[in-house]
Amino acid sequence: MKILEQLDSQVDALLQKLSQVKKENESLRMQVQSLRSSLTALEAKNHSLTDSLAEAENMRSQALERLDRLMLKIQDFDHVE
Repeated sequence: MKILEQLDSQVDALLQKLSQVKKENESLRMQVQSLRSSLTALEAKNHSLTDSLAEAENMRSQALERLDRLMLKIQDFDHVE
């Protein structure tokens, strides 16, 4: 009978451990879901910032080209006189 009592005690301990592990697992799943949501939001923000940076670089490049053309006009004007 003592063996059955030990077995019963061990089964109870294992069931308690299983319950704790299930709770931990659920908590970790919720954390993973939260992190995935955060990652998705950060990826969208990163994409938006990348697009904005590309647009700003394009505008800068266009402005520099216009400035170069204006400088050439000024230089040509100086040479004409």
